[in-house]
Amino acid sequence: MKKILFARPLVEFPVSEVQELGIPQSYLHLAQYLMENSDWEVSIVDYRLRKMLDQEIDPIKDFSAFDVIAIGCSTNEFPPAINLFSVAKELGKVTVLGGIFPTQNRNYCLAHREVDYVVSGEGEQVLLELLSVIGGGISDNKLSSINGLSFTDSSGRIVCNKRGKLLKHVPELKFGTYSLLNLEDYAKFIPAHLMATRGCPCGCSFCSLKSLWNRTYRKRPVENVVREIRFLKERGFKRIHLKDETITADPDYAKLLFAEIIKERLGIGIKVKSRIDGIKDDELLFLMRAAGVDCIHFGVETISDDLLARIGKGGLINNKMIKSVLDRVLSYDIRINPVFLIGIPEQEERDLDLLTSFVEALGKEPKVIVYCSFWNPHPIDGEYSIDDDMVLLTQDLNRFTHKQPVSVPISLDTFDGRNKMLEAFDFISEITGNRRVNPMIESNYRDFFLNAAGCDCNKVPLVKSGE
Repeated sequence: MKKILFARPLVEFPVSEVQELGIPQSYLHLAQYLMENSDWEVSIVDYRLRKMLDQEIDPIKDFSAFDVIAIGCSTNEFPPAINLFSVAKELGKVTVLGGIFPTQNRNYCLAHREVDYVVSGEGEQVLLELLSVIGGGISDNKLSSINGLSFTDSSGRIVCNKRGKLLKHVPELKFGTYSLLNLEDYAKFIPAHLMATRGCPCGCSFCSLKSLWNRTYRKRPVENVVREIRFLKERGFKRIHLKDETITADPDYAKLLFAEIIKERLGIGIKVKSRIDGIKDDELLFLMRAAGVDCIHFGVETISDDLLARIGKGGLINNKMIKSVLDRVLSYDIRINPVFLIGIPEQEERDLDLLTSFVEALGKEPKVIVYCSFWNPHPIDGEYSIDDDMVLLTQDLNRFTHKQPVSVPISLDTFDGRNKMLEAFDFISEITGNRRVNPMIESNYRDFFLNAAGCDCNKVPLVKSGE
């Protein structure tokens, strides 16, 4: 029997003390699909959990028994993924890379000798077909027939097949699949993570998920979600985080879900994510609170009306509407977790002053948990999509976490303007008591950000750039 290992890498600059630890839902879904439709043996190793448990991290030992090593990654996870793949290739293993970053950078990823195959978009069906070819004899013709796959053919040419189709339905995770993980260990550190829906129908200009899900929005049956919440509670989790991009994209579905949770008397705290315009009526808020929702994560981004229009969130969303929604949520004794962006193209010092004044007026924890992020221009096809209104300062992908500034808008590209960005980040983190989720930027990188010239080349280097 062939064996595949999904490996979750550490990151160099974690955004919190728990290395962004969470139940690796994407690996579980991929694993279940393979186990149901093939004879491949599947395992998962999560190096972030191992670090939290102070356990040995030895990829040579971990990889030795497997035929294929697979990793899903975002931008800042790409360098550590390559480091793990270098170990895998020394051991003679096949390597497969998927996720948001590879979907947008197929040629760039395959230019690294450590990467054998890139899976674009939704991975279940693509990976199943690839493993079938690997198990039955590899040929360029067979690989070329797999939609969603990119590879280097026998002549050394990179081949990028057309995108594959999305699954019609989001599969329900079966409780047996969770046996691939030690849930009790996760429960020591974090809430349980699960998803009731997959995708997002919205088109915010800065969002990279559009390329992954093609703006689709698929929903699981509410009874399946409720059963999974109950299962995770029974495994020791004290809270549940619904990691859906926006659980309120379909308000009727959201109401049915929360009504079913109320009916089942699950009695567990729940955090959800919603667009600011997803809270359309008090009935939804009432059902949320009665179901145990005690915190809503909002991607607010900015409270400057002109900048909202600039990033594709204008129209009904404006400063007045944002404040009204946040106040209404607080009135239901539900905490708010708004996310604000610093360094948006065309942002000016007065916008940052408006933002800091707005956040200061919101108040401190426990009712307000503010995430403050920096605008990061993620690369596409190995090049940064930098317009004339932005300056890229570093090409070190490790730092593309949104918690470290890697670029500056021309409108703030002076020493005072850059310093204003850092001051706004620090002020918001301190005034709200949320430094834990907005970590201090180390002094040497602060100095670099304040004084660095723009990068001469927009192409992403194949190796980590020096500063």
